[in-house]
Amino acid sequence: MRRIRIALGCRNVVDVLRYAMSSRWVPWHLLSLAVVGLLITLGFWQFQVATAPLTPGGPSHINLRNLVYSFQWWAFALFGVWFWFRFIRDQRDVEVLAESEAAEQSQPAPSVTPAVISLDASAAVRKARVNTQSVDLSESNQLPRK
Repeated sequence: MRRIRIALGCRNVVDVLRYAMSSRWVPWHLLSLAVVGLLITLGFWQFQVATAPLTPGGPSHINLRNLVYSFQWWAFALFGVWFWFRFIRDQRDVEVLAESEAAEQSQPAPSVTPAVISLDASAAVRKARVNTQSVDLSESNQLPRK
């Protein structure tokens, strides 16, 4: 169990499975199982094509391209299972986060007096800085007047 938690980012697998067994996910589980079953079946079919003889009753040979395709179908099936588990886990995390945010919003906010920052002082400093820069520029860039 510890290895599974480490591989899944330290999340509780039992909670994810409990969430996944809710009634709203059952049709999606059935669809996913059908797709994964189809991919596995296609992998076995491709494997039979890869090892079939060229002529009926002839010697068996291995077609490398079809053999690789059969492994590719099985890899797609594994990816589908991995993706489905990640999708369920992420959906559960979103709902748990929404529930925790709703619980935080329902609690009264602590009374903290925010610090008041005077913008007048910083505005005066900026205005003085702009005035001195404009005076310096006018002195250094004396253009001949007509």
